[in-house]
Amino acid sequence: YVTKRSPESKVICANSTPMYRTDRHGELDSKTDRVRERNRIMQELATKHRFPLNDLFNCVLNHVEYYLEDGVHFTADGQNVLSKQVARAILELDNRKT
Repeated sequence: YVTKRSPESKVICANSTPMYRTDRHGELDSKTDRVRERNRIMQELATKHRFPLNDLFNCVLNHVEYYLEDGVHFTADGQNVLSKQVARAILELDNRKT
């Protein structure tokens, strides 16, 4: 839809980040299984439409130090890592020859 209405637009898909348990610091929450399934669907859509996929999941996986105690939101360091990943994806897309 976006590319038909605005053919000059550039689209980047992104997947979701994992969730950590609040009672055992460092272990993934069981809800991460649902996140992985959504990310699988996003990968299929990105591939089907030939959009790049910004992998935010693996960017912070196994880095519980980037998370606040709620296991969902990010510390300033985590936000910094994710923002750099987003910027990198934008610059890579901008540098591609169309």
